Amino acid sequence: MNRSGKPTKRLAAELANWDPKFVPQRATKEERMHWRRSFAINWLYDLVNVFSSIVIQRMTLKGEKYILENVDWSTSGPWSVQRRLFGLNEFAGFVTSLAMQKSGTNIRSRILPNHVFQLQCILDSLTVSRGWSHTLIDHKLEAPPAVFRPRRDVDLFLDREIKEFGHKWLQAVEVLSGLFEKDAQIHGQQDRHTFHQELLQLVFDDFRDWLGASKYMYGLQTIPSSRFASSDPNGLWEYCPLLCGVGLMEGLEMAYTMSMMVWSQNKEPSSIMHMHNMLVKRDT
Repeated sequence: MNRSGKPTKRLAAELANWDPKFVPQRATKEERMHWRRSFAINWLYDLVNVFSSIVIQRMTLKGEKYILENVDWSTSGPWSVQRRLFGLNEFAGFVTSLAMQKSGTNIRSRILPNHVFQLQCILDSLTVSRGWSHTLIDHKLEAPPAVFRPRRDVDLFLDREIKEFGHKWLQAVEVLSGLFEKDAQIHGQQDRHTFHQELLQLVFDDFRDWLGASKYMYGLQTIPSSRFASSDPNGLWEYCPLLCGVGLMEGLEMAYTMSMMVWSQNKEPSSIMHMHNMLVKRDT
């Protein structure tokens, strides 16, 4: 109906009562279906608002002109270099391209089985974490996992709060950057590790700002607030285990690639590993 990033008043009233503490085991089938549908629409609003934020902010804050229905939101488009999400970029680009079409545009033919399947997986990841799954016949209800947080493994990887010294990725980058600076001073070459430091800092910023959490939770100028703001403004991640999982997969791949790049340009780490291997083989 519009491209404001907000539902119409009628739809907003229907979605407003989505309850994150909803217990599927105590609800009727109709109540469960309504709860899941409301979540799906709210979540998709947040997904589109996050993914389109780079263009919308340039239009509203900088006065740049874009024809929204013609913007290339794909992973190969001009905005792909601006990180806003991890793990579901292709799906987010597709949904955003649909949402940005003019009202009345026929988009049904563009929705393919793989898009439906992806959305089903997104919804199932939430419902299964609440003890609600499906069989070929009906809903299957059981007790949800006793201890489970969708962002658990992302937090273990990044450790934004620095709860464990010397163990997680964000802290490791800070320590390594400091060692690079000391090494540059020792050799009297200020730019000795500049390339790797800058590259690591870019990935560090992307992980901190968009993996498992996003700037969206703190509010982005001219972008509508999260549809989950009343319960958890980071609901895009907090209520979607699948996004956390595939986001972490992409993050781990990037971290591994970065590590290999650093090792390829710095011989000391690989030399130490070779020495360790020799000592192990000699049982020394």
